[in-house]
Amino acid sequence: SLLTEAVDYLETSNQTTDSAKWPNIQTEARIRLELSQPKPAAELFRALLDEFSEDPTFDASSKFYARIDLVDAHLLLQQPAAVTEVMDALLAERPKNLRVKEAAVKIKAGYLIVQDGQEVEIPGEGTPEAFKQSLTLIGELLQLAELAAEKEGINKYSHGAYWEAKFQQAYILYRWSKIDSTHKDKHRKLIDSLERLAPDLGKEAAGDDIQRMFLWLKAK
Repeated sequence: SLLTEAVDYLETSNQTTDSAKWPNIQTEARIRLELSQPKPAAELFRALLDEFSEDPTFDASSKFYARIDLVDAHLLLQQPAAVTEVMDALLAERPKNLRVKEAAVKIKAGYLIVQDGQEVEIPGEGTPEAFKQSLTLIGELLQLAELAAEKEGINKYSHGAYWEAKFQQAYILYRWSKIDSTHKDKHRKLIDSLERLAPDLGKEAAGDDIQRMFLWLKAK
């Protein structure tokens, strides 16, 4: 593919040049992330941030994208703990940014994925404060998803981002109930009420995996 050719060219260029330029390293890292190669992408983003942090041409916007891309790479690698500090800094700097909110929820509360046909839980920080913070962020993400659906002229139940946020909300309640019994069964009640309104639990709007994860969580 064109992306594979581009990344091969950039890799050769970055490795054979005495002083690789930061935009080339960042471009290679971003393409690797797009090609589902999170490990080399994460290594490149770290090298970029380490080597060019004092470079005046490495502007604030580019640094922001390098850091949030680094976070996303580690989430794909199932290593949220590796970027806790980076995430906290991003959350302090850009609290309104959509990608920052989405990543912070996963790092704070943990997340569920479907991998090779199996549900896999990736633990997050998992403290009472982390769960509380992630529920607040999820409330904001749900509002944004509802506004986006309204803008598109569709029902929120037809909007994929709404279902993804709703699942994460239920998952936070489930994980929190493991350390605080006052939250016991809240995730099930939430899923039951959703199922009454939208029996396919987001399958049409957000894909098979979201429905599968809801059903897995409902059985917990």
